[in-house]
Amino acid sequence: MTEFIERREFFRMQIDCEIHCENKENGDYIYMGRCTTLSGAGISFITLKKLKVNDRLNVTINPQQALTSAIEAKISVMRITPLEDNAFEIGATLEILKH
Repeated sequence: MTEFIERREFFRMQIDCEIHCENKENGDYIYMGRCTTLSGAGISFITLKKLKVNDRLNVTINPQQALTSAIEAKISVMRITPLEDNAFEIGATLEILKH
């Protein structure tokens, strides 16, 4: 039997909710996407906006349930994967997290 060893420090949750991104450094204001996973150290989301590795963004994650408040974070883009329909999957690290 193959034994699985978890190397992640934080559990990754599959989610599906709106994410609003803001990049004041290059003049972009706010654009939206769909958050797909979230953990204590990282996030992935899908957006139509083409970003660059090392872009630093302020994001707001808006849960679908009103029971949970919005989460605000600063992220740094680590990975960009082109998808169909001119979309991109973004993988990023969370630098500051509050809600």
